[in-house]
Amino acid sequence: MSTLKDNELIRINNLKVSFPLEEGTVRALRGVDLSIKKNRVIGVVGESGCGKSITSRSILRILPESGQIDEGEILFRSKETNSIIDIAKLDLKDPYLRKIRGGEISMIFQEPMNSFSAYHTIGNQIMEVVLEHQDVSKDVAREMTIEMLHKVGIPNASTRIDQYAHEYSGGMRQRAMIAMALICHPALLIADEPTTSLDVTIQAQVLTLMKDLQEEFDSSIMFITHNLGVIAQIADEVAIMYLGHVVERGTVKDIFHYPKHPYTENLLKAIPKIGKTKGQRLDAIEGMVPGSFEIVHGCPFHARCEKMIAGKCEQMVPREISIDDEHRVSCFLYE
Repeated sequence: MSTLKDNELIRINNLKVSFPLEEGTVRALRGVDLSIKKNRVIGVVGESGCGKSITSRSILRILPESGQIDEGEILFRSKETNSIIDIAKLDLKDPYLRKIRGGEISMIFQEPMNSFSAYHTIGNQIMEVVLEHQDVSKDVAREMTIEMLHKVGIPNASTRIDQYAHEYSGGMRQRAMIAMALICHPALLIADEPTTSLDVTIQAQVLTLMKDLQEEFDSSIMFITHNLGVIAQIADEVAIMYLGHVVERGTVKDIFHYPKHPYTENLLKAIPKIGKTKGQRLDAIEGMVPGSFEIVHGCPFHARCEKMIAGKCEQMVPREISIDDEHRVSCFLYE
């Protein structure tokens, strides 16, 4: 088994995940390499179906029933055992997985507005997380919950704790979801498109809140989104995914100002910009993402790439190349 650098919390090595179905095998992840550093926010960006959510679910081993990890490592620095664990090798019935989920790694799922039970109070659902992972009484868990609701900006938290989800506004439910995810001070918070259903004003407030709490609790955040504007606001580092691969990763400055992979360049060109000629069409990436059952040879982006090197890109998979200490890209243009 590999090891972790001192500044790394999680490192994913050559992770491959598939879904065997009657129609064929869906290769969701085709060799993902990704590093999540301590006390940092990494943004994971890419088109729908590129493997962002499957990567995050693999970390917690909560893949859909037909999903399986075929190959690779998910190395995690556990504060519970003070050791490095390969999560990919843990049995799904291993009791340690229950300690990881919610205790050391928490997740805000897509559509968080629907993630709370309608039959239990907000307070009971957050207290359940505390009681599962910490040896405290119900009274102490209640006080911790009130304090956390207050910390995330819920007014009159001592009263609101006994209300139900339908009595909270969308922004308040989002804040309560953040409170639930962070109440045990996890080392890693995975946020899977948590602001998609919020208006831009509430979205900005939630992003500021997450960043402030991340710094206060010395946590790391894996922030998954389609929105590059959100990534620019909250992230320290960015990983660009395409067809089950990480094709480029680096700091926010690297990715936004010095993009190297043709796919990254095309994503940035597609962002609407103030000052463009009225009525001008947005740039679009030509072609289509290959189908889920399709076996792609060579570089995963070669069929849509304007800079494809004939006889090479369609035949061989490019290895990851270091541009500098933190900027890496998988592309034959830089060999």
